[in-house]
Formats: sequence, C-alpha cells, structure tokens
Amino acid sequence: MVGVNQSVIVSAPKLNGQVVSIGFTSGTNSFTQQTTLGSTGIGSLNWTPTTPGSWVIAGLGNAISAGSTTVSVAAMPTETTLIAPNNVQRRVPGVLNVIVSATLGTIPPAGSVSISSAFGSPVGTAALAPMPGTTSALAQVSWTPEPIGPFPLIATYVPASGAYTASTSGTAQPNVVGDNPTVSLQFAPVLRLGQPALLTAVLGAGVPDGSAAFIVDTTTIGGSVPTTSGIAYQHWTPGKLGYQMITVQFSTGAPKNVNGTSTQAVSVQPGLPLDTVVVDPVGQAPWAVGSPIVMKAGTNVTLAATASSGATVLFSESGPCIISAAVLKALVAGQCQVTVVSPGNAAYDNSSAIYTIAVTAPPKKG
Repeated sequence: MVGVNQSVIVSAPKLNGQVVSIGFTSGTNSFTQQTTLGSTGIGSLNWTPTTPGSWVIAGLGNAISAGSTTVSVAAMPTETTLIAPNNVQRRVPGVLNVIVSATLGTIPPAGSVSISSAFGSPVGTAALAPMPGTTSALAQVSWTPEPIGPFPLIATYVPASGAYTASTSGTAQPNVVGDNPTVSLQFAPVLRLGQPALLTAVLGAGVPDGSAAFIVDTTTIGGSVPTTSGIAYQHWTPGKLGYQMITVQFSTGAPKNVNGTSTQAVSVQPGLPLDTVVVDPVGQAPWAVGSPIVMKAGTNVTLAATASSGATVLFSESGPCIISAAVLKALVAGQCQVTVVSPGNAAYDNSSAIYTIAVTAPPKKG
C-alpha cells in the first residue's frame, strides 16, 4: 500500500557476501536499490511505495538468478476533517481549516480540497501542505461568510494522483452573525467517545490576546490557556456519549477588561468499530488467531483476506517464512508469525491481527 514501508528479502546463496542490485519497475517508474547478502546469501532492503499499481521487483546483474516477483500496490485510504468556528462575522474574511489524513503509512496525502455549502454552492479550494511529523496535510480555504444564519459546509479531498483515495468530511455548521464575536469555538464536526479532540478558541477581529478556559458541561478542562495571535488550544477526550455543552470563557483581565463567552452543544458519538478481517487462504478453511495453523517446510499457500470496510488488507511475516506477492512460503521448520493489517476507512478504525504458524519438518525420505 502506498506509504507503508515494506521489507524486501533477497535470496541468492551463491552470491553470499556480495553486493547485489534489485530493480523496481512500474510503468514509467523505475529505480534500483542495493543490498549486501550475508553468509547464507540472504539480504534485505526497505521500500516505501509512492505510487499504486503493479510493480515488478527483479534481481539485476550478478543477481539476475534471484528472479523476479510482481506485487500489487493499493492506494492509501484517507479521512477528511473540516474545522470551522461555531460563530463567524458576516462579510469579514476568515479561514476554514481542512485536515486530510492517511489512515496508515508515513506519507501525508497530496492534492487539494474543495469546500462547498451543503446545498452545493462552491465556497473555495486550496492546496494541501504536509503537516511535519504526521501522516496528515492541511489546507486553509479563505471564506467571506454571507448571509446571516447557519451555513452548513462540506469539504472534499481531491487527490493529486491515484496514490490516495478521495474522501469527504462530515458537515460543519458555523453560524454567521452580524456582530464581531469576541471569541468562538472551533473543533471537528464529529466527536467520538475515547478519541482525543482538539478544542480551539478563536478571537474576533481586533480582540486583544488574553486567556481562555474550556468547560465541558460543568467541568473545566485543564486550566486557563493564553491566546497567541488570537488562538488558544485545549485537548479533550470525550468520556461519555450523548449531548454535552462545550463552553469557552475568554478574558483579557485588567486594564482592558475584554470578556466573552461562546457555547456549543455537541453530541458525542460512539467510537468507530475495529475493522473485521477474515483471512481465508486459497484451499483452506478460514484462519483463527487462537487456533493451530500448521504448514510443512517447503510448502506454500496463497493468502487472501476480506475486510468489513472493503479496504485492501496488508500481510507481513516474521520467522522462517517469506511472502512473495500473495504466496506464503514455509522455508524450514520453526515458527512463523503472519501479521494482517487493515487501514480501515471513515466507518471503521484500522485493525491488526497476528497469526502463529507452526512449520514442521518435511518427512524424511526413506
């Protein structure tokens, strides 16, 4: 899957101790990596796919005898979140923040986002920029609100290439008001039980910095937080389901004595269910994590799996086995572990499971 690091194993016993070259080719994409084989002729290298499709991985030069394998790289699922203040002033330019996240991997999505009203009228577009140290990217869309009243908004992610799937945000519903709000609340439109959320206080135009306190129902979350350039943040993990009241209280203190409050009712939703994966190797009964799985050394099985989310399922292994394309090969007697990962989607959280396989020695020849 795009953005997910892979370990590529090279086996060429006659080339033990030598440096070998391995080629990677998919359409017009082509590059080479090198690895040094150990005393047994085994080596490895890391590869993080950046484009989807069919890839051929082949030994080059003195390693051509290692042959080749073809793997399929799937696009990475994404999740889009639109974050808008609960109150905005009519005809005053502002910014809407959209975060697009990869559900797995290490590479933030690339492309752009488009925001429209829930009635279909366009609001604006902006390019995504990576958020350092994360698998997310941020787009900031300029918006001058009009008219007064609730204004439901939806953001859509448009991938720059087929490396990532498109996704659509939940509906944010800022309220357009005529007066400059002293302070507004800003957070994701969907809050889930046990899932950390970022609460943001946003000061109105020209309001001097001060401090903000965040309150959920009657409980203050942390202490007062100073605003910087009109912004203050507080992390909150919802601990119960259902309707709750989030309030931010802002004050500059003396001598300016500017005060303001903003309140928003929210309905905390259940956490996303874990994606359920069924591993059903070709010609075998479905695997169960807690049940014995046995293979003989020198045999192989073609792996297959389906996820409730419909997402592509990823396999990796450790121990005396290898996975070539979708084929699991048992090399020698011992114990292998096969890890199965689903990236999930907007309706399912990502999940993983580990299957333990006992590899038995082949029968001795009489």
